[in-house]
Amino acid sequence: MKRLVLALLLFIFKESAVAPALTPEADITLVNPSMFAREGYRRHNMMLSMCSHKPPVHES
Repeated sequence: MKRLVLALLLFIFKESAVAPALTPEADITLVNPSMFAREGYRRHNMMLSMCSHKPPVHES
């Protein structure tokens, strides 16, 4: 199990080190927040923004 985790980490670091050399826009995609955002996280943020939104007050 420990070997699998170490191999996975090594692969991730190796890929992230090689990617910017291959494509000039790779550094932008590496820090793109949408890559790390999960559907549940986005939904949670949307719910928070809806809850904090105050409806307009209609005075008669």
